[in-house]
Amino acid sequence: MKILTFTDLHTDKNILAELDDKVKSADLILCQGDIAWLGDGAKEMIEHFDTWDTPMLLIHGNHESGSEVKKSCEKSKNIEFIHNKIIMNNNIMFIGHGGEWYNQISEDFETFTKTIKEEIKKQKPKTIILMTHMPVHNTKQDYIYSAHRGNKSYRKFVEEFQPDFVLFGHFHQTFHIKDIIGKSLLINSGPDGEFIEF
Repeated sequence: MKILTFTDLHTDKNILAELDDKVKSADLILCQGDIAWLGDGAKEMIEHFDTWDTPMLLIHGNHESGSEVKKSCEKSKNIEFIHNKIIMNNNIMFIGHGGEWYNQISEDFETFTKTIKEEIKKQKPKTIILMTHMPVHNTKQDYIYSAHRGNKSYRKFVEEFQPDFVLFGHFHQTFHIKDIIGKSLLINSGPDGEFIEF
């Protein structure tokens, strides 16, 4: 499977044109949010994504409303909104948790973790991919303005469950920087995206 993952597009039409070419060789597309800019443009971006005719899993960032993104995705033919959802595909478990805004402890995610734990035991996935918008705490990707500003709840989850891939964005300063926690590869793929192949 060849996956194209990207984040923080912020309605950039030039980068969108680059993605138009990249999606042609992807089996699946993953987006970690902030497709809009200060609340504007999410609907138009989702309509464009739907023209790619490739299955896509998407979460919202802090620049768009989760409820509005969910509504737009419900009208699409190829896009699934997976905030607080678990999707199984070819023995790969995709876990989505969008939004957040400098909340280092996420009670919402920690409640969701109970469901995830049950599903991991039940489904026994070969591969686990966690998608969030905010980065994981205490990594190369969350250190900006002289402090680690990522999410501590995500860190706790990654240390305990060791997903194979953790995909996120939010901090533009760390686009295309990778880190590792145990066996988990952490990727901030940026708006122009990166491929994961396995």
